[in-house]
Amino acid sequence: NMSQAYVAHDESANRGVGILSKYPIVSSRGAALSANRNFIMATIDVGTKKILVANILRYHLEFTEESMPFLMAELAKSTLPTVLVGNFNMTPDAQMLHKPGTRRLHRVLERFFDTAAEAGTKGAATARGTGTWHSGGRVDYVFAQKGQFAAVDAGIVAPQYRDASNHIAYFAKLKFQE
Repeated sequence: NMSQAYVAHDESANRGVGILSKYPIVSSRGAALSANRNFIMATIDVGTKKILVANILRYHLEFTEESMPFLMAELAKSTLPTVLVGNFNMTPDAQMLHKPGTRRLHRVLERFFDTAAEAGTKGAATARGTGTWHSGGRVDYVFAQKGQFAAVDAGIVAPQYRDASNHIAYFAKLKFQE
């Protein structure tokens, strides 16, 4: 039994973003990330407390940085511990076009940590080395809010399960920081 929440990118409802949870989803809402993409935020009751999980699919042809400040402003409205996941369509070291030397993920990394960089496990090293995109590179992430979570493990699925998509499924195991 899984709880689910979904928001379509357009009226066709053929493409969108969703969240599956083994814990009850209390509420969810979608918001426009850009002209071609939406994101979803869900409040999930994990038993001991509620958390916010947001899932995005950032448009790969978005070369401006407009969606990231909007996304971060939407997430800042919540007082819940937050996990941000999704396809960001940029590698960890991608630079801003109008500000060379500034990482495109800098706004995210001000509030969140990259679970693959923090987990310190063999699985996390494999995720960083292999990437999450079959053509190479890591474009999919699980970011967890600094001061709220610690990364216990992270990784990508075993090779026999990597043909379901042009992306390789990435996971992170988190615990609440005390």
